[in-house]
Amino acid sequence: MCRRDENRAVMGLSTHDIEEFQALSFMAALGPSENPSQRPLIGLKNGRNHHPRQQQPQPQGYNNANQYMRTCNDLFGASQLATSNDGKCLTHSILNWVSCNIGSVWIDTGKIEGSLGGEPISDVLDRSAEVEFLKFTPGSLIVLEYPLIFDRLSLQSVDDPVVKSFLNSATLPSRSISDMDKRKNGAIGRRRQCHVTLFVRRPTYANPCMAMIAMYNVYIVLQHFLIGTMEDDVCIIWLDGHAQSKNLDDVWEQLFHTKPLHIKQMGESRQKVENAIIVNTGSAIGDEGMGVYGWEGDPSCSDGDAKSLNVPCNNNSTLVSFRNFVLDRYGITRRSKQQSLESSCRLTFLFRKDYFAHPRSNGHTDRTLANRTKDLAFLQSEYPSCSITAVSFEEMTFEDQLKIVSQSDVFVSVHGAGNIHVLFLPDHALFVEYFPKGFDRRRRFQYLSECLNLSYQSKKAITEQTFADRKISVRLRRSP
Repeated sequence: MCRRDENRAVMGLSTHDIEEFQALSFMAALGPSENPSQRPLIGLKNGRNHHPRQQQPQPQGYNNANQYMRTCNDLFGASQLATSNDGKCLTHSILNWVSCNIGSVWIDTGKIEGSLGGEPISDVLDRSAEVEFLKFTPGSLIVLEYPLIFDRLSLQSVDDPVVKSFLNSATLPSRSISDMDKRKNGAIGRRRQCHVTLFVRRPTYANPCMAMIAMYNVYIVLQHFLIGTMEDDVCIIWLDGHAQSKNLDDVWEQLFHTKPLHIKQMGESRQKVENAIIVNTGSAIGDEGMGVYGWEGDPSCSDGDAKSLNVPCNNNSTLVSFRNFVLDRYGITRRSKQQSLESSCRLTFLFRKDYFAHPRSNGHTDRTLANRTKDLAFLQSEYPSCSITAVSFEEMTFEDQLKIVSQSDVFVSVHGAGNIHVLFLPDHALFVEYFPKGFDRRRRFQYLSECLNLSYQSKKAITEQTFADRKISVRLRRSP
């Protein structure tokens, strides 16, 4: 079992960063000023603050040998989530994950620099990523309530460059709140009233796995802050200027019953927002969760070590409830083991093909198949009792993707972001993941498979060709 180094950076932060971020406070950041409206509310600067390092909480099952007795409940158990006494913040005890309601704010879109967002990819090909990663200049965010709540934002939220830029732009109002409140407020983008508005950072927005992680975070936040009334008067604002994301943008609207807006699309130059919630970027599904146990990128873990959660998720876990929530939103029921026994085995073979994922894409996809016909013949020989369906998700709606995966007894794929669909496999399913050389340390989907108590097999893929852009084509086995 992999050991966790107590001195290793938490969430990718160095000890220096941890001490610095833990020492931040609103009053210290604001500091003395005759004109506080011109000072940022948060000051994330490079000076070292000499404060004692706080003891990090130890998850259930931690022993004196610095080993974790790994259980799904450590990361996805509802007991790990807690709401602060004032109800303003949601925290995760293991991940240092915090999402907070910062109260009433004004957003001044005139002070936000970058692209509008939501354009068709074909209209903005070759657009720089720097333009899509917005710059929030001072005054982009104006906080109307005394924002001591900023002090509780998690280490990883503050460390995220986009969220940090957004929060660092915060100022106090330059005129009385009563004067500002006379303006029209709450109708985001001239649409319906919003009782709650979530501000969401989407890392790697065109990546299906990263998109699902962001949706999981929103789901968790809404479950706790709204207590089940998820679609009532909720608005979602993306903190980016990204172009359209094929087959992913519509999923947000389907799941949360609201069409998200890019922040620069909010309408008026300055607009009031009630109950503004900053949604954290880290996640138990992502690297943060795996990092607790050294699943990814830890040289002390061999392939044999990076296995076996002692206890998989139970039906009350947030991972299982999120899976059920997504399927329910699409009206999809997973195939049962009894249905599998009463009919032939169904094997789904997911392959990748070329497409333009974002404006910087050259249209060439990594880890495509060198010879799909031979690979299909090989799989048929490996699983003679199964009927095989080969699919590519690039041209398929998310709903159709779910319909296929949820009915699969065996799911086979080369490692890639589309394997996030392991979340929606039937309970009895087998997931077979092929790894080309150089990718075999990426164990996110094995980790999720074991959390969900699925059967999992890891196999090697052969690199057939390496192209000029360093992307590769692969095959599932060597030619005879």
